[in-house]
Amino acid sequence: MTVTRGNELPVVAADADRVGFKSHLRPETVPGQAVYLVSQRGLTALRGEHAEVLTPLLDGTRSTAAVLREASRVLSADEVLGSLRALESAGLLRMRPAAPGPP
Repeated sequence: MTVTRGNELPVVAADADRVGFKSHLRPETVPGQAVYLVSQRGLTALRGEHAEVLTPLLDGTRSTAAVLREASRVLSADEVLGSLRALESAGLLRMRPAAPGPP
């Protein structure tokens, strides 16, 4: 996956954390072309199969482990982790604590 931009954080966090695009980013997928992350600050293009596979999984409802598991139907674990690191390095991802469940 090619990310047009760049800072690095650890991509593997506590399994209770949820990973997703930062809240100011709205993903728009153009199949076969790119995933565009749209914000008031501008536009970021994510190119490649990795972007198309990972984008719907990065809605903030899944842990990194869940993203790995679901994306593994198409991508290897190394491909998923490498792509997540690239997105994180570009400052596009946010880790959120999972909402507490019922007692």
